Amino acid sequence: MGSRVCTRWSAVEDKILRQTYPDYLAMLEQIPTRTYAGIRGRVRLLGIATRRHTWTGKELKDIEKLRRQGKTWPEIARIFPSRSLSRAQMLLRHRPGRARRFFGLPLLDAVRSRAFDAGMTLRQLDRLASTEGHFAHSDPHENLACIARAVEALGGELAIEWPEEP
Repeated sequence: MGSRVCTRWSAVEDKILRQTYPDYLAMLEQIPTRTYAGIRGRVRLLGIATRRHTWTGKELKDIEKLRRQGKTWPEIARIFPSRSLSRAQMLLRHRPGRARRFFGLPLLDAVRSRAFDAGMTLRQLDRLASTEGHFAHSDPHENLACIARAVEALGGELAIEWPEEP
């Protein structure tokens, strides 16, 4: 395995990075003593690379709330002026646990609906109810033990009613 000697970056190398960014191949050709990872790290350190915003879960929830209130995407863009909403739109479309999928099983569907209404993902429901992925994996079987734990975790009661005998 080869080893490299670490040397300080020179002003000439920094100038090459500034002039050729974002063409990393040109940078590698002009500075053959540096690795790709080293160049990328130096570009970030110098502040040459534009840093993309990472949307937080809270920001995405805020956007979902605004959409439920009837706000349009241009209106939301004015609320988040320094952000690119195209990435947020993509994240919201593919956000896990957001699709309301029901199975036609009243008990299971009621628990899933309650979790969705509470703004909870199915993974969060599994953690809260200690159901080991039953809901997150969209298991279409009515596991009564899992349903009972989830009902309790969501603050509900599970009751059985018998019809009056004739």
